[in-house]
Amino acid sequence: MNKRLVVLLGLAIMGLQGGLMLSSSEASERLSTSRTVLTGTVSYSDDDIPPEIFGTWQRTRTLLESTFPNPHEPLELGYWTIEKRDNQLILTNPDNGISTAIYLQAIHGKTATFVYKSHQPDGSPCQEELSLTASQNNLQGVQRKVCRNRAQQTRHAVARVSGFRLDRGDALW
Repeated sequence: MNKRLVVLLGLAIMGLQGGLMLSSSEASERLSTSRTVLTGTVSYSDDDIPPEIFGTWQRTRTLLESTFPNPHEPLELGYWTIEKRDNQLILTNPDNGISTAIYLQAIHGKTATFVYKSHQPDGSPCQEELSLTASQNNLQGVQRKVCRNRAQQTRHAVARVSGFRLDRGDALW
């Protein structure tokens, strides 16, 4: 960042803090000894989710990387339904009959990122993250999974997800 811009920003912050007028050298000196961190949060509503994401999808999951001793299949074909049911977001996999609540973590343009909990066959807890971008009939994104076993060893997997729409989830359109 430009040093002059840093000094000007510092002057503005210090002026807000104490109503002071400082020379450039005084402001620069004060900036190097005093740090002010501005923080904030962004919150999202389920209503912010691009509506194209909802519906039933035939999907392909391609494993990109894994540290699991018995990794997932390198290529997996299946189905997902993403819907809003009773004020909850639900991801259902009709192939294995599992439905889970998913939680909106972030939205960037037409990409929504969800998180959810799952378990390994041995009961080890996992956190999964699913970032999806959907157009009218296509879905693409990345699925990340991190698990910690009873010995506190961490394993992870990353997969690319793509698919095409089977239905639009008419209740949501």
